[in-house]
Amino acid sequence: MLTEFKTASHLASYAGTAPTTRRSGTSIRGEFADRGGNKRLKSSLDNSAFAALHHPPSSAYYDRKIEMGKRHKRVIIALARRRLDTLYAHAARRDPLPRPSRAAASEHSLAVRRKPQRQPRPVLPITLIRTSVPAKS
Repeated sequence: MLTEFKTASHLASYAGTAPTTRRSGTSIRGEFADRGGNKRLKSSLDNSAFAALHHPPSSAYYDRKIEMGKRHKRVIIALARRRLDTLYAHAARRDPLPRPSRAAASEHSLAVRRKPQRQPRPVLPITLIRTSVPAKS
């Protein structure tokens, strides 16, 4: 499926991770994140890029872009584009993706933070404030 696109840039444009230039007449307003593209694919790529921040090379790339003054969302989109380009390269070469080693997998499982277990509330004794019912007149 990935090789149906001529280049990785065509795939990125389809996915909505390629930057677009806003123009109107002679006014050129710079490059912005594309709002179009395949929403489900773009969402999946963004989520995978965010999850990849535990991976040291991705984390280093993220830190480098943040130091350059880029904002979080823009860096996540750039990381998603980078991962998409890697997927396209592997598909074009018909090269299987490398499997993570067991050591890397165990490091990743240690790096993932788990939610702390919620402590049950203590049961308070129920006491009656009124012990007698007032008589109706």
